[in-house]
Amino acid sequence: MGEITKSDLFGLGDYVPSFYDNNAEVSNPNRARIASSYYRHLDDETYYKFRTLEEKDTAIDTALEWALASYYSPAVVQIRPPEAAAILPENNRESPLKLAAAVLYKLAEVKFLTPQDTAAIGRYEGMVKFIQDKHGLTRAEIDKYYRDAVYAEAMKIINVEFNEVSFMMDRTYNTTLSLNPQSGKYTLSYFRPTRKDDVKVISDLALEALLSEMGKAGLNQTCTNEVRKQAGLLPAVKYAELKKQGNADALELIAETLTNFYVNPSADNYRAIAGIYVRIYINGGADLGSFHQLASDAYQIILKRIYEPLYDKLRADLRTTIDASWSNYPNDKRFEVFNK
Repeated sequence: MGEITKSDLFGLGDYVPSFYDNNAEVSNPNRARIASSYYRHLDDETYYKFRTLEEKDTAIDTALEWALASYYSPAVVQIRPPEAAAILPENNRESPLKLAAAVLYKLAEVKFLTPQDTAAIGRYEGMVKFIQDKHGLTRAEIDKYYRDAVYAEAMKIINVEFNEVSFMMDRTYNTTLSLNPQSGKYTLSYFRPTRKDDVKVISDLALEALLSEMGKAGLNQTCTNEVRKQAGLLPAVKYAELKKQGNADALELIAETLTNFYVNPSADNYRAIAGIYVRIYINGGADLGSFHQLASDAYQIILKRIYEPLYDKLRADLRTTIDASWSNYPNDKRFEVFNK
């Protein structure tokens, strides 16, 4: 009892893992066990209400089901770990909005993968209605919170992936260079592949200061030249330059496109996601080591991190149904930034 699928739960971070029994053995590495000290306090009404939302309908076996059950169980909510209570505090208007957003996020994925499964869609919609009615929320309020949360989550991931590049430095070191978009400072980590435990880090410095520290650390001029070159190829840096030239903000446009898909996972909104990739890859050439290759690789990682089945579908469609004509989609001048 208490074994659930381990998964990221949109908008709730470490909420469910705070309930895990880290000493328990489970049959599948992709699953975890809720500690019995929490699970056994579930009352029958709560247990039966939430166990049918996802996967098997005979047990609470997903992260979303446990998040809902632990919040709505009068007994469990009183004994939650402090970190869980801090994420979903009781008698706080934002807590049910977070839960409703998590349900809507899973609903979008179900609509995308199995639009014919009207029973599952109905269960998710019914859960949103339950949360709405129980807390006196409006659907418009929930939908706005959800849209804003999806956009914020997408931007967080985009800012990481478009401000980071990995490369082989001087044919010797596996290297990662990242830029903090808030501070404008760089962090460099590098190691020899044969000594992976010997990772060296130079962090939180402006570019010229970073290059100077590289010399002090014994790295040669070839290394500093390569790092300078890679810093200029960071997708976020190149797109910022294009924005200064009057183009759209590429990072915000990707976040907007992903948000539109999660609000309405239609074929048209999926095609917009695919169109961005094709524009970058085909029109940019995506030559090895180029900005376009780095941008297309980062974009794929973003899709994979946000929703892996979306990434898998894109990869499969690129082999079968997506062609160069998609590089003009959507027909919106803002998207021409990805053709540059």
